[in-house]
Amino acid sequence: MSAETEQFATKADLASLETRMVDRMGQLEARLMRDIANHDWRMIGAMIAIVSVAVAALKLIP
Repeated sequence: MSAETEQFATKADLASLETRMVDRMGQLEARLMRDIANHDWRMIGAMIAIVSVAVAALKLIP
């Protein structure tokens, strides 16, 4: 695989990863809203931590 092809594959992989992370964050947001409605504070804390890590990871993608 040439360096140019490898670069495109990497960009496509990053775009796919970003899409999956955004989709997953949407799922987590919906779950968080449900947990807030149910006053499940332990899960709320866990979701905030997961979303914080996901946002930090998205900032690393150029």
